[in-house]
Amino acid sequence: MTAAPQLATAPVQLALEQRPEWTDWLRSQLDPQWRAGEWDAEQWLFTGDLDSPRTSSSRCRTLRCDAIIRNPASFCNYCRDHRLKSGLPREEFAATFVPDRGQSLRGQVSGQCTITRDGIRCVRPQASNGLCVAHTGSFRYHERLGTLDRWLRELVKPITEELICMVPECSGAAMNSRGLCNYHWRAWSAANRANPDHRVPAEQWASAQPPTWQPTSSP
Repeated sequence: MTAAPQLATAPVQLALEQRPEWTDWLRSQLDPQWRAGEWDAEQWLFTGDLDSPRTSSSRCRTLRCDAIIRNPASFCNYCRDHRLKSGLPREEFAATFVPDRGQSLRGQVSGQCTITRDGIRCVRPQASNGLCVAHTGSFRYHERLGTLDRWLRELVKPITEELICMVPECSGAAMNSRGLCNYHWRAWSAANRANPDHRVPAEQWASAQPPTWQPTSSP
């Protein structure tokens, strides 16, 4: 029986290794030209085109919202709650509302970190309240020390080194120096929380993971 930590880190790869005859049969049944541009036969990854009528998921009805939902012509939970509070008609709300989330959506980023100095902006993706993971940590540290004003005025510097997620074929921007994008960072953290006695290093975990679709960040 496969150990729990291995299952938590690489369920797809282990299944393929342990059942090669099933894998060969499945490959023979798949059409590599099926939904061209969406199905990656080499990576076994399907990324549905949200503008295709064949895709069941769609974008939130709010024009400036990046959330992906299952019900077409509907609002995500965040926008739905704000529309009810606003009292605006659906069409007006969808056209004018600008989501302002404190944290990014699962698997997505809400934009580039807002730290800027001398015209240079931090290249890391936002994680919370407009800041990347690194700057969020520094912000909280100086807030506790009472030196936040000086940090913002004199000390803070934008990060100019852009890191790409180290999961093979994943093009998402890494959230921090551990080298995982938003989606894989959360998945890796969840895997380790589920198996606290068998924590897996990020590098080892990443090598066995499939890539994920990275939506275009909102400005």
